[in-house]
Amino acid sequence: MADIRIKDLTKEYDLHTMGLDGVTLTVPDGGMLVLAGAPGAGKSTLLRCMGGLLDITSGELDIGGRRMNDLPPRERDVCLMTEGVMACGGSVYDNISYGLRLRGMRGAETDARVREAAEIVGLSDKLREKVRRLSEADRRRVSVARGVARRASVFLLDEPLFALSEEDALAVAADIRRAHEASGLTFVVAIGTGEHAFLFGGTVAVMREGRVVRAGGERELTEDPRTPFVATFLGPDPAVVFEENGELRGVRASMAEITPTGDRECEVTDAGEGHVSFRPAPGAPALTLPFKGGATVGGTVRVRFSALLSLRSEERENALSKNSKNDSNV
Repeated sequence: MADIRIKDLTKEYDLHTMGLDGVTLTVPDGGMLVLAGAPGAGKSTLLRCMGGLLDITSGELDIGGRRMNDLPPRERDVCLMTEGVMACGGSVYDNISYGLRLRGMRGAETDARVREAAEIVGLSDKLREKVRRLSEADRRRVSVARGVARRASVFLLDEPLFALSEEDALAVAADIRRAHEASGLTFVVAIGTGEHAFLFGGTVAVMREGRVVRAGGERELTEDPRTPFVATFLGPDPAVVFEENGELRGVRASMAEITPTGDRECEVTDAGEGHVSFRPAPGAPALTLPFKGGATVGGTVRVRFSALLSLRSEERENALSKNSKNDSNV
């Protein structure tokens, strides 16, 4: 069993710097957890605490029913993929087999594991190629394959899509999702771009300032983000937020339709060939939609919203999170 149970986990770097502030999470055996947040949110700190590279200040970390707080990395059945770091030089085969050879494995079992992992991520025809000659996307695939071949109970991946083109990011994310499904390992992926958070499946835990502010599946977080930060950060269709009748509201492009019978008259902020940008309410950020009709900057278009998100203020959400000790079971 490789379930993960984190309770009130805190990491203090010094009296003025808090890396983690009372994080509580539960990940089932074989589950996929995505930690999403902007740089400095605490994602990498949490991964390093789980991997044993950082000491835990307080709280509890259990993996597979075993307390990990004071165990050195070599005694944890955990594999950490750090962006941009390859295990060794040489061929793709050498890199994927590195962790196995380091643990004394040789022969047919090593070969079988390497080839199985390479096939999962589409590297079967590149096993003899030098890693330095690969594309950046294929180097990431090598790291993923190495972790799958290692078969650690928990596989931690820190920013696996960092600095990739959008096309490569989508492809590598699909490979990671396939690797998770094929291996049955417990995956924890840290991602710094909200638009990519839902690419891996599983549960997304949104982090901010060392805390988990919201956790759930794609539909739950999309339909009920609760706060402006979550609504505007997550997914390929982030919301714009505005105040209406004293309440915070959010709306996504997918919730809006420009139509002559729309019930809102919205100010046009930009108009070009095939698109128009408009404010859903006075002073609000603009939304952009495909539009082939005529529109003039400073004029208006009529818009129908299929739904509006109801949001809490950030101050209220922060208070609720602290009162509940940030308890997020996923």
